[in-house]
Amino acid sequence: MKNPDFEHLPFQVKKTLVQTAVFSNRAERKVFYTVIAEGECATFVGVELDTGRIFEELEVPGGTGSWTVVESDGRIYFGTYVNAGLYRYDPDRGEIEALGTPIPGAKFLYSLAADSKGN
Repeated sequence: MKNPDFEHLPFQVKKTLVQTAVFSNRAERKVFYTVIAEGECATFVGVELDTGRIFEELEVPGGTGSWTVVESDGRIYFGTYVNAGLYRYDPDRGEIEALGTPIPGAKFLYSLAADSKGN
């Protein structure tokens, strides 16, 4: 008998930890974005809220998880651990760009914030 509480996912779940998410309403589509900590490599995920459908799933090179995700200038920014990387997701292109490590020697980015100018 199939367990109704579980469903087939397009990726293997080994250890799952979601610590932060950002909600967005782009083009009348309610979505949220999060970074799933899975052990050696984190996964950036986009989910449609109305259907629960995962529409984006991308590996985060060098990151193992995230405590911070923000939306600014129409894109999603997130910091990771243990590499203290800053990343930008462009929903129009469906790509993640590694922006580097803004704090030399750091291992974690705990928080990000956007100002009124989208910085």
